[in-house]
Amino acid sequence: MCQEQNWDYRLRLKGNLVVRDGAERHTTGELAAARVFTLENVQLTAKKATTNIGIIHDPDHDEPWIVAIPSVPGYLKTLDYSNRWAIEPMFSDFKSRGFGVEDTQIQRPDRLARLLLVMTLALYTAVSTGQWDTETNPTPAEKKT
Repeated sequence: MCQEQNWDYRLRLKGNLVVRDGAERHTTGELAAARVFTLENVQLTAKKATTNIGIIHDPDHDEPWIVAIPSVPGYLKTLDYSNRWAIEPMFSDFKSRGFGVEDTQIQRPDRLARLLLVMTLALYTAVSTGQWDTETNPTPAEKKT
């Protein structure tokens, strides 16, 4: 679907997905263990979706990042996957930690889009107000001499 829409995607894959590179078949986990860092134009799963894969296994992490990407894979392109952590807290706020979007009964996409817009503006206003207050009214411990 991402390729049909011509989206620039980064999808983290599990280690048990089957990768076909010509006649060879391996799992993504086997490739990561073999220290293969890039794969181009491989086919994934029984649907044989063609994509590129970048693999990063930092020594401090238990599991490697196995990431499907549409462009030629490389370390920095694969590392782009980490950008998603900047929006994870917002998604969490929208879902279970705050606004409770999952609990709404809204079924029309246009209404859901408007609700998300209002929630985004509310969250932005709350955060920016808190930042402004911190800068303009520091606590005694935060005041600089």
